[in-house]
Amino acid sequence: MIARIAQSLIGVVGINWAALFFMLVFFSLGNWAGWTANGWRWESRYADLQKTQADTVTEARKAAVEALQKALAAQRRGDALAARIAADETARIQRAEEMGREIAKLAAGRPCLSADLTRLLNESASVAARVSTHSGDAAGAAARFATDADVGHWVAGARRQYDNCRGRIDAIRQWNDGLTGGP
Repeated sequence: MIARIAQSLIGVVGINWAALFFMLVFFSLGNWAGWTANGWRWESRYADLQKTQADTVTEARKAAVEALQKALAAQRRGDALAARIAADETARIQRAEEMGREIAKLAAGRPCLSADLTRLLNESASVAARVSTHSGDAAGAAARFATDADVGHWVAGARRQYDNCRGRIDAIRQWNDGLTGGP
């Protein structure tokens, strides 16, 4: 039944079979050409994308290597400066010990700071930086005074602490100059 309907429609319409064949062939060739050209275009875009990604990865790796090299250089500079600080502080401790022996030889042990002045200095100082005191004869705790040796040791200790602090600050400045390329 369907075949009869199809034959009647073909007979009514009057299809030119040759034209239909050439139309289908040209349509197929057009599709194939379009598909091929589009494939070339996308292959080109994909190749460009791969190149861009490879370039980006290469640049990221170079940046990571440079950052690592900078960090290692900073670490080496820091280690060298820390070793120098330790050596300098050891030398300062040795000089302070020598100075302490010299102060003990040169100081006469006579009162240098009065009890009131010693108390005032000790009230404003931290526990580690207090000026040591000695008791007078009969006056007891109220008459504590600092001898010239006590003051000499205190000054030597303060000087050593100042030099340690200055050395550390100089090392930090030098380390930072190494990072920034100068002062």
